[in-house]
Amino acid sequence: MHFGASAAVVMQLSERITEPNHALFFDNYFSSYHIFQYLASKSIFAVGTIRTNRFGCPKLPSDKNLKKKGRGASAECISKDAIVITKWYDNKPVIMGSNFVGIGEKDFCKRWDKKENKYIQIPRPESVRRYNSSMGGVDKHDFLLSIYRSYVRSRKWTITHYTCGRSGISKCLARI
Repeated sequence: MHFGASAAVVMQLSERITEPNHALFFDNYFSSYHIFQYLASKSIFAVGTIRTNRFGCPKLPSDKNLKKKGRGASAECISKDAIVITKWYDNKPVIMGSNFVGIGEKDFCKRWDKKENKYIQIPRPESVRRYNSSMGGVDKHDFLLSIYRSYVRSRKWTITHYTCGRSGISKCLARI
């Protein structure tokens, strides 16, 4: 079975895990339905954000319906082989995939509400809580990289090439 280049990274990482009942957390670049199945077969727990088109478009409520219910609304869809897809509405929809946990035990998290101008408590699914507690450093690094402009400077160099044409040697300039 072909998993793809991004899932191959997760597979190589999981080969180093020799004991069962470890947990891996990754973002939507690495996640696919097949990688969750593969990790479940090796008794490795996995949670990650997902792209729904890699999961056969599961039957989850639309973004509009969750928005009507308000912040903290969530829904889940479970496959025959226990892959759970959880959709949670915070400021925008968040879609998580897992092979061991879905909504589970909800807890509450503090979020800033622009309308009320204060922090409010909203319910959060267990899969989102576990992901946030484990991916904090990686996501923070990505966030900080996106804020600051990287100053990579390049210069255009002109290279002289000599070619042999029908009329003899001619000199041409090429830009890179």
